[in-house]
Amino acid sequence: MLCITDDDLLAQLTETLVNGAGAYDHLDITNYDAAGIKALFMHSEQIEGHILIQKFRTSQYLQRKGLTLTFSDNQFGKLSEQGFSLDERLGAVVRGDIILFVSFPVLRSILTVQEHFTEATAQEVNEFAQHPSFYVENPAVFKSHMDERCRKLIRGISKSKVLDDHSAEEIITRADSVGLALNEDGGRIVLPSVKRDLKTVLSFLEESVYKGIFSEETYLTNSKRPVTQTVHLTFLAYE
Repeated sequence: MLCITDDDLLAQLTETLVNGAGAYDHLDITNYDAAGIKALFMHSEQIEGHILIQKFRTSQYLQRKGLTLTFSDNQFGKLSEQGFSLDERLGAVVRGDIILFVSFPVLRSILTVQEHFTEATAQEVNEFAQHPSFYVENPAVFKSHMDERCRKLIRGISKSKVLDDHSAEEIITRADSVGLALNEDGGRIVLPSVKRDLKTVLSFLEESVYKGIFSEETYLTNSKRPVTQTVHLTFLAYE
């Protein structure tokens, strides 16, 4: 499960929790199969404050032409009005200002979220590797490892200015505090040749690594949302 946070993007959606469908302009569905509908959404009846979003495909349109049957009052009848079917799958779930999703391509077809997943360009990758805080074990191998995930991590690191605000020595010390041992060469952080290890280093620099409070194991996470609220626990005693 992946998640992103975007208050502005979700403003109109979350407004429906208060104002209902009136938050959106009226849609004339006289010819709704040509209206360009991208998704359907509704409030969750089981979990308060949640919005369920489903990608809408043209295959879900029910056409009056031909023979489309509906079932009502224990009998079949020919479809006389415009209609559509619902899919079994959800494209995303909105919880407050958080969007929970599994497939980025599906989410991108519904909402404008590209800015959250911008990749570093080839020039940005080269500039990143040449930063004085790094020692690249094998430059050719490093470049060959630059898949979509690595480029997104590098873009995030560059935007955060973490390499400008913290020395290599400080970064190595902080990595050790969460159970991640970064190799160094002449006081520089080694960017390893093994792709899995490289992604771990990049994930740490992008603040996507944390240490479990109880297990003390080091984990990767897909969300960097800070915890700002206090959680109150109530314990019930049963006799």
